[in-house]
Parts: sequence; structure tokens; C-alpha cells
Amino acid sequence: MKKLIIRLGKLTDIIAGIFISFIVLLTVCDVILRFFGKPILGTYEIVSLGGGALAIGISSLFTYWEKSHIRVDTFVEKMPKNISHILNIVRRVMILFIVGMTGMALIVMGFQLLEAKEVTPTLFLPYYPIVWALGVSFLIVCLAVLYELISGGGD
Repeated sequence: MKKLIIRLGKLTDIIAGIFISFIVLLTVCDVILRFFGKPILGTYEIVSLGGGALAIGISSLFTYWEKSHIRVDTFVEKMPKNISHILNIVRRVMILFIVGMTGMALIVMGFQLLEAKEVTPTLFLPYYPIVWALGVSFLIVCLAVLYELISGGGD
């Protein structure tokens, strides 16, 4: 299970890196073409959806797994070992609940966007695949949290 989570994390990081590289290239081209009065149509939408949503959202698994996110453990580190262990379990259960509920809500929202045929205003790109990708990535993070909770890893 641990190897699968690491593989998924690396894969999502690669996908996020591809999105970021594409967005940088698109932005540079758009700036250059704007200088000549020919901006690229829909750049703002693509940058918002691809970078803001997908790149950040899908890279969250590897960020969680590698503990690359910001953590402030000063309070917990000063506690006795058994209390800090209990606090870590409580923290993981809270993460599991919040991230799991968010993932499920995003998937439901994706179905609502599909049903409403909601699209971006300029390029008419559908929102639901992006929302589903974020929802699935949140649920995959839940698997990593659940694995850590069951295996006792990360303490």
C-alpha cells in the first residue's frame, strides 16, 4: 500500500509539473502576443483551472505523504510521548473527516456541474472534469491518511 501511495504521489506530482510548465509557457506566449495586440483567448481560464485548481490540488497527495506542507508541532513536541501520539491520531482523524467530506462534496458538485452543463465563459470548457479530478485527489489523500492511521506511520 505504501509503495502504491508513493507511486500515485509521484505520478500526480509529474502531472502537476506538466500543468505548471504548460501554464508558464502559455503565460509567456500570451504576454509576448499581447505586446503585438494578439492575446491568446482564454489564457486566464486555462491558468485558473490548470494552475490554480489542478496543479495545486492533485499535488496534495505527495505533499502530505512527504510532510512537505507547513506544520507547527511546537505544542505537540512539548507533550509527553503518549499524549503527543493521541494528539497525532486525533489530528489524522480530523484530516480524514475534513478532506474526505471535501472530496465527496467536490464529486457531488461535479455531477451538478455536469447536469447543469456549466462551462467557462470564453473557451466553453466544462468545469466538471476539473472538479472531479480535485475530488478524487482529495479521496486519494484520505487513503494515505487512513494508511498512516492504521499502520501507525508518521509518528
